[in-house]
Amino acid sequence: HHRHLPRLPMLSAFPHTTTGTFLALLITFRTDVGYKRFWEARKIWGTVHKRSRSLARLLTAALPSLPPAHHANTNHTLQTL
Repeated sequence: HHRHLPRLPMLSAFPHTTTGTFLALLITFRTDVGYKRFWEARKIWGTVHKRSRSLARLLTAALPSLPPAHHANTNHTLQTL
């Protein structure tokens, strides 16, 4: 004996479609905002890196004018940059 399941009422697809569309737009917006924040941080980090290298070049150019006792400390500092 097979039992028949009761028939489910026909529901409109509108709420499901509307919710799905809203969630898709929300996820797209959040992804876009996250990417913009990542890109901004990457640009700032690039600037920090470029300025650090410039500072290292300036210090390297100034090394010959420093007394030899300071060379070891300066070389260590440059290597950490």
